[in-house]
Amino acid sequence: QKATTGVGKQGQSLKDNTGVGGMISGPVSAMFQTKQKVVFEIAIPQALNLFQALEGRMPNSHEEFMEKIITANRIQLPELPEGQVYRFNVEQKELWVYPETDAP
Repeated sequence: QKATTGVGKQGQSLKDNTGVGGMISGPVSAMFQTKQKVVFEIAIPQALNLFQALEGRMPNSHEEFMEKIITANRIQLPELPEGQVYRFNVEQKELWVYPETDAP
């Protein structure tokens, strides 16, 4: 699946809280969602656009994506739940989340 808001480990346990628990966990959950949204919808697309403008192409591999997009721009990817990994999908030109055993 495409890496989007909500894939990160932080805040997942807060999703189903209701009542008083929901009143407390709601703002915290919103904060985690906002942090992920900034990474996936602003920081990464902006870094990819800059890379494409300078290089005339998109990254050719996951390794190049991690080095020249994530590391070079000091983007901190949200921690994933255990058993999942990030992989740059070269064909889709997007960051995806895969089960560790199925990662290309």
